[in-house]
Amino acid sequence: MRGAGSYDTCVRWELNYLSEVEEFTEIAHNEAQARGLAAEDVVACARSIYDGLGRPECPDKILVLRDTDFTAEERVAIIAFMKMQIQWRFTVSWREEVSGKADKGNLQGY
Repeated sequence: MRGAGSYDTCVRWELNYLSEVEEFTEIAHNEAQARGLAAEDVVACARSIYDGLGRPECPDKILVLRDTDFTAEERVAIIAFMKMQIQWRFTVSWREEVSGKADKGNLQGY
């Protein structure tokens, strides 16, 4: 039986792998450009995003990405993953909520 450590390692490895796929980098670049962010910062966030996710809130089985929970770059990295998975057989429903109440540190990350 595999422990939680093995699962976490697998998920990190998969996210790192996906963050290097051309489709991800293209989506991340387009999203970053549309929001006035540096694409390389978004991609860098994608490689370490799993540790900061915690247990996402999913009311009605929809992943909610709030501007108060992540930096702008982190949100765009997650959005790129979500847009990428739309073509997969089993997808996760999601939405972004921008309240405008994000800490100044969340408006622009690194």
